[in-house]
Amino acid sequence: MSKLKCTYQSFGDLAILVDFPPVEDQTSLANLLKLQTHLRNLFKHELEDLVFTFNSMCLHFKKPPKLAFIKEKIEHVLRNGSHKAELLFRKHWEIPVCFDLSLCADLIEHFDGDIEQVTDYQQIICLQDYLLGFYGFMPGFCYLSGLPKDLAIKRKASPSRTTARGSLAVGGRQLGIYPQDSPGGWCVIGRTPIRFFDATKDQPLFAQIGDIISFKPVTLEHFNKLQELVDLGMLPMKNSIYHGDN
Repeated sequence: MSKLKCTYQSFGDLAILVDFPPVEDQTSLANLLKLQTHLRNLFKHELEDLVFTFNSMCLHFKKPPKLAFIKEKIEHVLRNGSHKAELLFRKHWEIPVCFDLSLCADLIEHFDGDIEQVTDYQQIICLQDYLLGFYGFMPGFCYLSGLPKDLAIKRKASPSRTTARGSLAVGGRQLGIYPQDSPGGWCVIGRTPIRFFDATKDQPLFAQIGDIISFKPVTLEHFNKLQELVDLGMLPMKNSIYHGDN
């Protein structure tokens, strides 16, 4: 990844917002995650929190920071590339998804009722791995990067009033999973029984930023059985340590 072209600005009295161009390929996103880890260590005594999105980082400090000093520190890291030596400890989650036609009316409409194109699209989706880049929009809504350009689907002109919890949807070049019933403007292509946010758990989010996500197709009958297990508090899916680029 070439050196990020960042802009810096104060964000209130205790924070500095670092903006950079959106990064879409997995290697570059992994390097951003390494940068985040490196900065947490670099400013560990001064830093309260670091919030990461696909095109910005907001560093929240315990005391009012000096913008010029923080900017120079970060630019020095980017110049010498020291953050790239950080190791990422990530998991690979295999998420069961039902692609039954009853659950993907948006995709059917997108392809003007051509069911062959619908099923071809869903099959290709399952051949890819995706990087969990960040959470946003609502608690537990994960943004997944890695969608090939030719699979991009524009957001709806008029959002749906209700998109069901667990809906796997496409919005431009990203995939997302709705953690609860909510309005939604993305094209729904399937649905998973897995809860991506559970406020009753000590750790409401099981998947962490930087984890790799892939999808395993299941039948509607299997989906309903898995839903029963999820309602009992279980996470019926596979996970493993990800041994990709570090």
